[in-house]
Amino acid sequence: MKVVATYDDPLIAEVAKGALANEGITAAVINESSSFPGLSMSSEQFRAKLIVNEEDYDRAKEILSRNQSESESV
Repeated sequence: MKVVATYDDPLIAEVAKGALANEGITAAVINESSSFPGLSMSSEQFRAKLIVNEEDYDRAKEILSRNQSESESV
């Protein structure tokens, strides 16, 4: 498994995971819990990491990049 993206907000990580699932890529979100749910942690330790299989990494990066570009243009 390889980290394809990190997020301060675990909900955004789950949305990205769903976008990858829609494209047939299995992904998981790790390190998403903290003792203070709603509190934004900037420390790398508390960031939500989106991971995919190594063979899906390049395609996942492309999908996430495309989705980010589309959301920024709205």
